[in-house]
Amino acid sequence: MSEADEGMKDSRSRADFFMVALATVLCSSLPLLGLVPQEEAILVGWTIAFLVGYFIPPRPQMKFVPWMLERVILIGCFYLAVFKIPLLLKRSLMTPFAYGIPIVLFVAGYIAWIRHPKSSLRPGRA
Repeated sequence: MSEADEGMKDSRSRADFFMVALATVLCSSLPLLGLVPQEEAILVGWTIAFLVGYFIPPRPQMKFVPWMLERVILIGCFYLAVFKIPLLLKRSLMTPFAYGIPIVLFVAGYIAWIRHPKSSLRPGRA
């Protein structure tokens, strides 16, 4: 790996750190301000953080729309698996299963997707 590649990877790591910090601040502050409930604050915070994070140099090699679409789908599936589907399943399943089954399916789907050759979520790809 050349020095330029290492420098670019280090810069992208700083951009990713800033993106996570922004998401954390938004996820924490939006409910405190009374703008949205905690669950929706996580959804909004990460979406805005990914939106801003794409434009921090060096930008990912993928175009914006596929890059952002992949992340919005990931965030939406996480939101459904952790916050909404368990509430529907609690009526017919015991609570641990109602929460466990959607989360296990989400993690399995996430692992399958990052192993896909076209995934930008794969480490070192974006």
